[in-house]
Amino acid sequence: MDVGVSMGQVKESPIILELTTQIVLYRTQKLASYGYDVRSGSLDVIVETKKDFEMSYGKLPLRQQRPLFNPVAPLRSAEEAFAIPRVLAVPFDNGLSGAVEFTS
Repeated sequence: MDVGVSMGQVKESPIILELTTQIVLYRTQKLASYGYDVRSGSLDVIVETKKDFEMSYGKLPLRQQRPLFNPVAPLRSAEEAFAIPRVLAVPFDNGLSGAVEFTS
């Protein structure tokens, strides 16, 4: 487990040794994804209970914007991203007309 935790940090917060490696890795990765550096910060955020961690995590002055890349979202080309939707007037059977939006 190499997450950048120093021996001095462990001495300051020895309770981190009671957590599983999965919990420590998950929390450090979650904090790192939003710009929190575990190497220079305190481990007090990591060693709390799950409920306390979620509350503390929400209070940290971390990056408040959305992630730059979402691996689940479909990729869109620049043309699709900035495409202006076209509207087509379609007459209905009752003589009224409606607008239908379509993209090519």
